[in-house]
Amino acid sequence: MLKQPTQDLRYVADGENAAGLNAAWTDLRKRSADAAPASGPELVLPFLGKANLASVYAQGQLLLTVPLRKGRLFDQSFHSQITDCGLCHADRLNGPAAVALLLSKRGKPILLKAIPAQSHLLVMFENAGTHVAVLKTWQRAALNVKGGFEDWLNANFETKRRKEFKRLRNRLGEQGVLKATSSPTGDAGAFIGEFMKLEATGWKGSRGTALARQPAIASAARQALSALHRAGKLRFWSLELDGKTIASLFAYVDGNKAALGKITYDEAFSKYSPGVLLILDATEDIFAEGTISEVDSSAMPDHPMIDRIWRNRIAMADVMVAPASVSALRFKLIVTAVKMRRTVRAALKSAYHWVRRKSRS
Repeated sequence: MLKQPTQDLRYVADGENAAGLNAAWTDLRKRSADAAPASGPELVLPFLGKANLASVYAQGQLLLTVPLRKGRLFDQSFHSQITDCGLCHADRLNGPAAVALLLSKRGKPILLKAIPAQSHLLVMFENAGTHVAVLKTWQRAALNVKGGFEDWLNANFETKRRKEFKRLRNRLGEQGVLKATSSPTGDAGAFIGEFMKLEATGWKGSRGTALARQPAIASAARQALSALHRAGKLRFWSLELDGKTIASLFAYVDGNKAALGKITYDEAFSKYSPGVLLILDATEDIFAEGTISEVDSSAMPDHPMIDRIWRNRIAMADVMVAPASVSALRFKLIVTAVKMRRTVRAALKSAYHWVRRKSRS
């Protein structure tokens, strides 16, 4: 077991020494201070593009790997387009020294985006950094898996609501032969294809944000999800009506933690709440699996659907950290500039949606 890492830092771009990196990263995942379902080589490498993978090794062993987008004033952590968490793998014993080395080698602030506020990785960065600023905090829905599914269902929903779930499923079943499927052992290609096809028929397809409307991202997603499935770290669920997929969902697993990926459903059946029914199916399967203790919804704060189903919460944060080589004044100016930019973007986004609502009325 390593006690003191050497000063060996190298950057790994997409495709460089991929086979060796996969093996080293898989080993690091077993030694990581945090389970990071939305990280790992399967999910990160296919999406890297112009981002770099900053890695710290010691005696040939990988201690830390952080996907970063380089910037003129600061770098920022990167996560794929099918995840929403910046948590990375760091060796539980040598991670602090590796993080300190990474900060000193970068020589500029690093913005850690969408990182769990209670993670060991964030503590490592905060302890290693000379300057630390929290830019944003929020909470999002999560599932704490304790006891059995029926106990969870009864504790979280009153009798009237539970009956409503059954009524919706029965009414949906009256429209044809309803079938629920989950994570078959064969090739995941069919599920991935059906998911992308279904997503493209909805509002994401109309906006051009569906995976199928973005060929490069769709290709990376197929590669990532297939690799995760082969590694036993992908879970997926579907609802089929007369053999046609009307709702689909997938999740990632790392150790005893999991994170939802994306969900989609056929909007023609929205009055039956197929997305809610599918989340309940997934929840029941997760309880039955017996090895997962927590699931991150990966959803936006105050999500109108998942917040009402999963009542637990995960505290999230965007945090800027800088080494001693960055002056206090420079750090303060960068943090202020980032906050101002975010405020302007939020105002423009709000104005855009206001104009859209007015044009429809």
